[in-house]
Amino acid sequence: MTSAIHKIISTAAALSLLSLSTAPALAGPFDGMISKAMNNHGSGPVYYEHQEGFKGLSQAVLGQFSVVFINKKVDRDGGGFWSGNDKAKVIAHLTGATEADLQHMTDAIYADFQKKLTASGISLVDPAAYYASKYYQKVKTEEQGHKVTINLQGDDNADGVAFWPSGMTNRDNIALVMRFMDFNASNVYTAQYDYARTAKIPVLNVVYVVDFAEPAKSNGGGLLQSVKVSSELAISNRGSLIYLMDTNGKPAKMILNKPIVEAGSFAEIKDITSGATKTVESAQNIMNIGGALFGKGHPSGMFGKKLEMNRRFEYAITDIRNYDEMVIHAGGQANDLMLGQLAAVK
Repeated sequence: MTSAIHKIISTAAALSLLSLSTAPALAGPFDGMISKAMNNHGSGPVYYEHQEGFKGLSQAVLGQFSVVFINKKVDRDGGGFWSGNDKAKVIAHLTGATEADLQHMTDAIYADFQKKLTASGISLVDPAAYYASKYYQKVKTEEQGHKVTINLQGDDNADGVAFWPSGMTNRDNIALVMRFMDFNASNVYTAQYDYARTAKIPVLNVVYVVDFAEPAKSNGGGLLQSVKVSSELAISNRGSLIYLMDTNGKPAKMILNKPIVEAGSFAEIKDITSGATKTVESAQNIMNIGGALFGKGHPSGMFGKKLEMNRRFEYAITDIRNYDEMVIHAGGQANDLMLGQLAAVK
């Protein structure tokens, strides 16, 4: 019996070595597994709430421009009634970028946005009167690098940090919709509602969310349960949007419907489950088999509890300059898409 178990473990370990892959992410703005996230809003690149609010837009106060960088993701996949395992839980961390790096990327994406917004025929109004308005006095300026939580699909979630352009001293947060019970966002809403209706100037808000990994996928069961993790840089459809408070005090939203994926390698994936970091390979796409051996519990039917697979990975940025260029390029693509859609509506 003991030798049989050892044979199974050895087989699982051998299979895990054969399952490493260096296949790059698919190119194109909507390719890759991350593009298959749940989508209930048709096949278009964006979807709208109160679309008519964008019509005739020629000027606006810029209330918010935020870039959220996801740095931790918790994915759950697999399991089910017929499986010998519970859902695999995969925790992924992104490392290797400093606050100064993230600030530089935010500033570059914002500069590109400003240029393209002007070219589209929309001018930005001096925000001084908005900042001096009655209800804005209750608004608290957000700190650079503010932590936010992003809801993914199902019960998956992610953590990230939000940055505003370095020259924006009044940092609004109304469009950071992933924050729960946010009273500051409520104060911003009131200020924008009153100002837009009174001054007859709409208030424009923009948020982009930068992702670093495809959703983890689990296959199989028992000692041969596997989990697949892949790096993939994208402007995520989870939280990326343009939010406009129109002159009637009604919010209009243009929400990214599909991720904008930037093809290319930027991170080395390391399995850090055991507590001792083990570099599996400098790859965008890896598969680990035998993960259930690191889990807890017993096979279903033995003690009434399934095996639980828990894995932790570090995505270490290999070249910050390359990552910087990829994020800025993806942000520029997002600007092109969102402003192109805006021009089509107005």
